[in-house]
Amino acid sequence: YSLRKLKTGTASVAVALTVVGAGLVAGQTVRADHSDLVAEKQRLEDLGQKFERLKQRSELYLQQYYDNKSNGYKGDWYVQQLKMLNRDLEQAYNELSGEAHKDALGKLGIDNADLKAKITELEKSVEEKNDVLSQIKKELEEAEKDIQFGREVHAADLLRHKQEIAEKENVISKLNGELQPLKQKVDETDRNLQQEKQEVLSLEQQLAVTKENAKKDFELAALGHQLADKEYNAKIAELESKLADAKKDFELAALGHQHAHNEYQAKLAEKDGQIKQLEEQKQILDASRKGTARDLEAVRQAKKAT
Repeated sequence: YSLRKLKTGTASVAVALTVVGAGLVAGQTVRADHSDLVAEKQRLEDLGQKFERLKQRSELYLQQYYDNKSNGYKGDWYVQQLKMLNRDLEQAYNELSGEAHKDALGKLGIDNADLKAKITELEKSVEEKNDVLSQIKKELEEAEKDIQFGREVHAADLLRHKQEIAEKENVISKLNGELQPLKQKVDETDRNLQQEKQEVLSLEQQLAVTKENAKKDFELAALGHQLADKEYNAKIAELESKLADAKKDFELAALGHQHAHNEYQAKLAEKDGQIKQLEEQKQILDASRKGTARDLEAVRQAKKAT
């Protein structure tokens, strides 16, 4: 609500109350002997004092409003005081402009032209001030609406802020809830990494031992292969020697065929059996030699792979 408008409206209250009070004081000069006229005069004086008190109240409320506004004053108390001031203004106006004092004067049968003129002037002044009071009432109502609107806006902002705070707290709570399992997962991952690290170290140690054993196995296999070759060569030499002897025997048997055919046939059959047996043994040795060569090659390949 505009401070300028509020200030102007409140000032109008003060001016109107001052003028009305002055009119009432002027009306006190009316003289009449009748007791009812005296009572009416007293009533008018009381109304003048009431308007003066209302003017002082309006000035006090205005000053309090300006003093407290800079301190974040919400104006609730001020609105309530404006309502009571407006109610008292309406009551005083009704007492002043109502028909009660007119009826009282009418019953007196007063024909004094001067008194009637003063009363008419006072009533005219009251009518004029009635417009001022109506405008003041309107301004007070608008001020109350603006203050009420400001209070509603403030309440809406406060509610929105509370909702935003609640939402932020929910987000923080949710993040904390999500952070806890993540922390546990990180701790578990660290433990798994340490365990895997130990396993890698163990595997490296095993690999080193395996390489050393493979090297030894290879050396042993190579040595065994050399021994097998020597044994094979010796066996071949032995078989070849036996074969040569058999051939010599066969040749000798052939030369003596004419003289000992039957003996030759028997000797020949025996030698044939021996030759077949020697050839079979040679095949077995060849197969054994090839198997040993394959085993040695497999050991070499395994060594390269490690």
